[in-house]
Amino acid sequence: MGAEIDELYLRDILSLTLSPEAVARHTGLEIVYTPLHGCGVRLVPEALRRLGMKNIYHVPAQDVSDGDFPPVVSPNPEEPAAMKMAIERAEDRPRCGPHGNRGPGRRGQDSPA
Repeated sequence: MGAEIDELYLRDILSLTLSPEAVARHTGLEIVYTPLHGCGVRLVPEALRRLGMKNIYHVPAQDVSDGDFPPVVSPNPEEPAAMKMAIERAEDRPRCGPHGNRGPGRRGQDSPA
C-alpha cells in the first residue's frame, strides 16, 4: 500500500499501547518473531523497535512473504508445528543464568562466567 499507509498504521497501533511505562521497563526483553510467511515481516518488528525493544530476532526462513507457507506444515500459530522454527530460534539464543551469574550458554549447557 505504501509508506504513507504504513506510517498511519504504525501511529494508530502504537497509540493503543496500554502501559508505556511497563514497556519502557522491559526494552531489553528478547523477542523472537516470525510472520509465518505472512505480511507482518516489516511492520511488526518496526512497531516493536518504535516501542523501544532492542532485541528482536527473526526466523529468516519465514521472513519471505509466500502464500504457500513453506516450510511450515500449517500456517496457524495455534498449531505447535507452525511455531517449531521460532521455538528453535529462541532456544538457540545465547543466555545467562537467572541471577546473571553464568555467562552466555546455549541450550542444554551453561558457560562459566
